[in-house]
Amino acid sequence: MKITIVTFSKKPSATEQSWIDVYQKRLKHYCDFEILRYAENKSLSDIFKKKMTKAYIIALDESGQELSSKKLAYKLNQHTTQDLYFIIGGSYGLPKDIKNFTKEYISLSKMTLPHRIALLVLTEQIYRAFTILNNSPYHHS
Repeated sequence: MKITIVTFSKKPSATEQSWIDVYQKRLKHYCDFEILRYAENKSLSDIFKKKMTKAYIIALDESGQELSSKKLAYKLNQHTTQDLYFIIGGSYGLPKDIKNFTKEYISLSKMTLPHRIALLVLTEQIYRAFTILNNSPYHHS
């Protein structure tokens, strides 16, 4: 399984990046994982032209469905045979052409999170989901 987070934002601070690195390294035990960063004005069409037919794309949006960690784990488990992309918008939200590609919208919180924090939270939650699926003690901490 390959999971990619696509974010349209500036680089995280050094502190934020150090935490992201921790979870990114841990995720390598469970899946092929990467984070792709693009400028806020980049079109999704440019990114997904070749990948969109096989990938399952989930965008983060405040109007999306809120999931518990266990429900996110279940969702990951449903897509083990597909590439899975999570899209995080930048300061101005999601790219305009997002609806052409997105299969589902989820929300990390009813509160608005800065996109850099959303990246950290999503990375940690994906890691947590795999620990749930593998009955790891991390989930219980």
